[in-house]
Amino acid sequence: MNQRRAGSCVARWLGLVVASAVAMTLSLAVARGQQKPSQNTAGSSTPTAQQGSAQHAGVAAKPGSDPDVESLPKALARIHVQSSLVVAPVTVLDRKGNFVQDLTKDDFRVLDNGVPQQITEFTQQVQPVALAVVVQNNYSVQPLLSQVRPLGPEFSGLLVGAQGAAAVLEFADRVTVLQPFTNSPLAIKLAFTKIHATGSKARLNDALAQAILMLSQRPSSQKRIIVVFSEGYDHGSETKKDEIIQAAANADVTMYGLRFDPTEVLLRRQDAPVNPTTLYNAEALPGLPGQPHTPTSTQIYNTPSYVSPLDLAAKSATAARAARPKAKSLTAHYCMMTGGADFSHWFERGLQNQLQRIALTVNSQYVLAYMPTTLRKPGFHQLRVMVLDPGLRVRTRAGYFTGATTPAQTKTAAKVKTTAKMKKEEVNKLKQQ
Repeated sequence: MNQRRAGSCVARWLGLVVASAVAMTLSLAVARGQQKPSQNTAGSSTPTAQQGSAQHAGVAAKPGSDPDVESLPKALARIHVQSSLVVAPVTVLDRKGNFVQDLTKDDFRVLDNGVPQQITEFTQQVQPVALAVVVQNNYSVQPLLSQVRPLGPEFSGLLVGAQGAAAVLEFADRVTVLQPFTNSPLAIKLAFTKIHATGSKARLNDALAQAILMLSQRPSSQKRIIVVFSEGYDHGSETKKDEIIQAAANADVTMYGLRFDPTEVLLRRQDAPVNPTTLYNAEALPGLPGQPHTPTSTQIYNTPSYVSPLDLAAKSATAARAARPKAKSLTAHYCMMTGGADFSHWFERGLQNQLQRIALTVNSQYVLAYMPTTLRKPGFHQLRVMVLDPGLRVRTRAGYFTGATTPAQTKTAAKVKTTAKMKKEEVNKLKQQ
C-alpha cells in the first residue's frame, strides 16, 4: 500500500515537472516572437557620409522594383560633393589608340576654369569597381537583347572581379532594378537572363538617375562606373539631361555607352523565319485560276517571294536612317561629359572586344587629385587635364559643380567640350610655368 502511494506521488511529481517545462518553453517562444529583430534588413542600412553621397534618397533599389519617377529629380538634387578635393580619372592614348601607362605626375598639367592647379595626389593603382549596367529593353531593340543576356559572366570577370560589385537595371516604360549591388557572379548572370523586351518607351534619363543614386551610396574607394546599352535617346523620362550631368559630376560617376544599331535590328527582323499560319496548313486559300486546289498549289502560296539582297540592303539602310533619332545621342554626350567613351558600332562579335576595351580603360587610368584655388566661384568649373607630349590624347571628365548652381549654369556645362589633344604652343607655354 505504501509502495503504491509512493509511486503515485512520484508520478504526480514528474507530471508537474514536465508541465512546468512545457509552460516555460511556450512562454519563452512567445517572448521571442514579440521581440523586434535587432539586425537591419536588406537595403535598410544607413549609408555613411562620403564624397558625392545621397543619404536617405528614398528611392527603391530592390530586385524587381520600379523607382518613384517623381522622386528621382529630388533625390538627385540631394547628391552634394562633401569634399573640396577634386578627383579626376584620366585616360591617355597615343596616336594609334593604345593606352599610355608610363607617365609621371610631372607630365601632367591641370587647369580649373583656366587657372593652373597643383596636383596633390597621383596614382595609377587598380581600384575596386562599383558597376551599374543599364539596359534598354523595349520592343524596338528586342532582336538584339539575345546578344546582351549572355554577358553577365563577362562583366563579372572583366570589371567586377573579387573586390568589386555590380547592379543590373533595365528600362522601357518603367525602370526596373533586376539586381542590386552584389559580388556574386551567379547573381549577376541570373539578372542578365531576366532581361526581356516590353513596352515602347525608353526612359534613359530615369534609369541613369536611379543608377547614379545607387552608385552615390557606394564607398568612395570604389570607381563608380555605368555601362549603358541603349539606342542613345530618351523617351518618357521625368529626369532632365541637365540633372543627369550635374548628379553624375557630383557623384564622380563615369559612363560608357554601347549603342544599339537600328540597322542591325532591321536586318535581324528580316532574317526572322515566318511560319505558315494554320489557314495555309488547312488549305483554306482559294486555288489558282483554272487549276484544282491541291497541296502543290498551297505550297506555292506558302513560298515567299524572292527579294534581291541589294534591294533588301537598300531598303534596310533607308529604314535605318528614318529610324535614327534626329537629335544627337544622349549617351554619347553623357560619356563625353563624364570622361567615358561611347561605342556606336554594334556587331555581335565585337561586343566582347568592346567590353574588354572598357575594362582596360578603367584599369589603365591615372587618378589625379588637387585642391582647387577657384572655389570662390560657384557653379560649374571646367576641368582640363593635359600632358606635355603633343602627340598624346587625354580623356577626362568635363568638370564639376560647387556651391549653389543655377539652371543656366548647368545648361552651360552641358555645352562644354572635353580636351582631346594639346597644341604645340600650349605645350611650350605650360613648360615655362
